[in-house]
Amino acid sequence: DFRKMLDEMDRQIDALVVATPDHTHAVIAATAMKQGKHVYVEKPCAHDVTEARTLRQIAKQEKVATQQGNQGMATDSFRRTLELVQQGAIGEIREAHVWYVYGSSGPRPRPKETPPVPDHIDWDLWLGPAPFRPYHPSYISSWWAWRDFGSGMLGGGGSHSINMAFKALNLRSLWDGGDAKGSIRVEAEIPEPCPENFPRWEVLRFDFPARGDLPTARIHWYNAPEAELKRQRIWDRLAKIAGRPLEWKDNSWTPRSGTLLVGSRGVVHTNAHNSVCALLPESDFPDQGGPPKTLPRAGSHEREWIAACKGGPTPL
Repeated sequence: DFRKMLDEMDRQIDALVVATPDHTHAVIAATAMKQGKHVYVEKPCAHDVTEARTLRQIAKQEKVATQQGNQGMATDSFRRTLELVQQGAIGEIREAHVWYVYGSSGPRPRPKETPPVPDHIDWDLWLGPAPFRPYHPSYISSWWAWRDFGSGMLGGGGSHSINMAFKALNLRSLWDGGDAKGSIRVEAEIPEPCPENFPRWEVLRFDFPARGDLPTARIHWYNAPEAELKRQRIWDRLAKIAGRPLEWKDNSWTPRSGTLLVGSRGVVHTNAHNSVCALLPESDFPDQGGPPKTLPRAGSHEREWIAACKGGPTPL
C-alpha cells in the first residue's frame, strides 16, 4: 500500500518510481509529490487528460523533478535528429504518421464469474480510483485491455512514438502560453463501438492550429495488425512516403512500428520508441552530424531524472 509506505517511511524516501497499471499512476504520483517526493512515472503518466493536467499543476507547485518513461528520447539518435529538425534540416513539417503494428482487444463482455479474491490481493486497493467491480483474474492479467484500468495502445505505445512529432512540431507551446490560434480537432475511425475495451484497429487524425511561425499540422495515428494496415493500403502509403520498406535494417534492428515526419525537404523515419532515427532520402543527408549540438546528452533516461532530483537541469 503506497499510502502506508509514504506515511511510515516518509523521511527515508527521496523519490518514487511508479510502474503500476495506468489507472493508479496519477493517484500515486500526486500523493508522492504532495509530500515533496520526486517521481518517475512510467508511460502514460496518467489515465486521462484531467489527471495529467492535475499532475502538472502539482509538480509546478511542489517544485519536484519529474520524468515520464519515454526512454527513447534519451538516446543520442533522438536528440541529434530533433536538433536537426528544429534547425530546419527537413524543412517545414505539416504532417506526421505514427503506426503501431498491434491492434487491441476489441469489444469484450465483462466476466460473469465471480471467483473469490486470493488472499495475497487487496482488491479494493488494486482498483484504486476505478469504479468498483467484482474481482476476476482477467482484470489483473490483461488490465491494459480494459478502459477503467488501461489507456490502450495510444496511451501505451503512443506515449513513445508520438513523442518525436510532439517535440518537433513544438506542440507543447499550445499549453505553455505560445502564440496559437484555433483549437485541436480529432477524428477517429474504428470498426465497431467498444465501450469497455479498445478497438481492434483505429485510425485517428489530430489537427493542430498554427503555433507562432509554425504552420498548421496533422498527426495520423494508426494502430492495427499488419494485415489490417495492408488491407487499408496504409502500409504501402507509409512505405511510399519513406521511400523505402518500413522494415528497414540498421545495425541488425528491424522495426515494424514507427514514425514518419514529413517535411518540405525530407523525411524522418524512426522506430517505435524514437530511439533510432534516420533522415531520408539518405543521399540528401550524407552527414547527419550536422550543425553544433544544442540539446544536452543524457547518458540514460533514468540518470537524467536522478540528476534532476539532485538539483540538476530539468529533464528534456
